[in-house]
Amino acid sequence: MLKSLKWFYEIKRNNKESSNGRIGIIPYIYEDAKKYYYNLYLAQQRNKDVKEYRLEVKEIVIASPRMYIAPPKLFDLGEEEE
Repeated sequence: MLKSLKWFYEIKRNNKESSNGRIGIIPYIYEDAKKYYYNLYLAQQRNKDVKEYRLEVKEIVIASPRMYIAPPKLFDLGEEEE
C-alpha cells in the first residue's frame, strides 16, 4: 500500500490535497504501481550483469569555412596592342 501511494503521489506527482487525508485511491492505482515497480525490478536485474560501459566518442574535425572571392572579370575595350 505504501509503495502504491508513493508511486501515485511522488512519481506521478498527483495532488495530495484532493485526497482529504484518505487512502481510498489504492484499489484504483495498485495495478499500475505494481507494473511500475515490477518493470523497475526487471531493469535492475538486466543491468546487474553490466560491469562497465564505455561510450565510444568519434571526433570529427571540420575545417573552418573559407570565403571564395572570385577574381574580377576583365573585359576588352577593343584596343589591342600589337
